[in-house]
Amino acid sequence: MNPIDRVLSLIAPDICINCGAEGSILCQECQDLMQRIPSICYACGKASRNFKPCPKCITKWQPDHVWIYSEYSGLAKDLIKSYKFGSARRAAKIMATMMNDSLPYFATQPIITYVPTVPARMRSRGFDHAGILAKEIARQKNWIYIPLLARQMQSRQLGASREQRRSQLKNALRLNNHDLIKGRHILIVDDVVTTGATIEACAKMLKKAGAAQVDAAVFARTPNK
Repeated sequence: MNPIDRVLSLIAPDICINCGAEGSILCQECQDLMQRIPSICYACGKASRNFKPCPKCITKWQPDHVWIYSEYSGLAKDLIKSYKFGSARRAAKIMATMMNDSLPYFATQPIITYVPTVPARMRSRGFDHAGILAKEIARQKNWIYIPLLARQMQSRQLGASREQRRSQLKNALRLNNHDLIKGRHILIVDDVVTTGATIEACAKMLKKAGAAQVDAAVFARTPNK
């Protein structure tokens, strides 16, 4: 916990968003109520093995796995909204702990990076939520955290279809630290996956830059409609 959060926790202790208990934005008992997602394809939602894209959806530029903790509904949705829109940054620690529990053992330590937030969103919130979440995952695992991706233009994707998002993302991202990518295992972190277009765009850039394996970890997936 950083000094600002420590002071805030003393002045105004966190209250559980579900049961109202004092001490945490989501108490342990309520965390245990959150339903976890079984292994599915992040793109279509069909059952898959070890969170890989299913045979129908897979392409060579997609992430090799996308581990998803929960569905974007109920407690998971409330927690994410509190984190992103209610300035409850301490929720990142809870979310990271849950996400780490869902990750498998990696023989080779991955580099942790994240899907960068659109600059206008970051300015309005005052922080990059995916970046903080990625840092917390890396801190808990004692893994390397490196921002490998950056936004170079605005692109508001809320409500856009998969193909619209893919079109919007052309030239919207750029790579940082190119020399650290080749031959490495990269784990991309984000809070929510909807169509998967953004994670796919990130994975494609990293693989074209020479990454040996690109996976992703997200807290929640928007249900298919």
